[in-house]
Amino acid sequence: MHRMVRTGTSQFILATHSPILMTYPSAQLLSFDDGDIHPVRVEGTSHYQITKDILQNPAAYWRYLGETDSV
Repeated sequence: MHRMVRTGTSQFILATHSPILMTYPSAQLLSFDDGDIHPVRVEGTSHYQITKDILQNPAAYWRYLGETDSV
């Protein structure tokens, strides 16, 4: 994909929940939330926020899911 984008002759439309793919350089992110299509920054996506929260406090995430209190 990266090689094809560099040629300037390709365009990709991806549907993803991956914050990693959302950070692709020069990507234009569009949100389809609330029945409206609008541009959004990666930091404004729920998938980014969830991933960030999990990485910052994994124990709280697992407690929330009720899996274990000892992670």
